Amino acid sequence: MMKLKHHKVEEGVYKYVDDNTYEWRHHHWRGSFEPHEYDKAEALLSKLNSRPGRAFTHYRIVSG
Repeated sequence: MMKLKHHKVEEGVYKYVDDNTYEWRHHHWRGSFEPHEYDKAEALLSKLNSRPGRAFTHYRIVSG
């Protein structure tokens, strides 16, 4: 079993490929948190998702 090292908040966009298929394109890392700080990663994700004018930008949490 692999030990969890961090949670990162990633910024990117979904790019249209074909036939209603989209592909994730990474842009930036917005924050990195320790394994026990998942709630902080969720709070940052919520804050970023509530910003006005972010129509094409998406955020997600990547754990690894």
